[in-house]
Amino acid sequence: MQLGVRIPYTGRVELGGRNQPIIEAGGMEKSISAWTYNATIDAASNKAFVEAIRAKYKSEPYLQTWGGYDAIRIIARRSRTRTAPTAPR
Repeated sequence: MQLGVRIPYTGRVELGGRNQPIIEAGGMEKSISAWTYNATIDAASNKAFVEAIRAKYKSEPYLQTWGGYDAIRIIARRSRTRTAPTAPR
């Protein structure tokens, strides 16, 4: 049984944090998750992001923290590389 259901769980469940004991006990075996972020990802850029969030907000980042940051980062990058629209002729 996964997370209290009788069929394998499919969806977005955080693969860490408060769910870590459930995962370690086998509670997610044969399940699928679409969770795309975890603060323990071993990459220099992620470690810097985690430390910045901890320093500023005194909390651990999670999917929505990263998703919001990444969305704004993409918009900012695009706005710097795009020229102003021209008036219709």
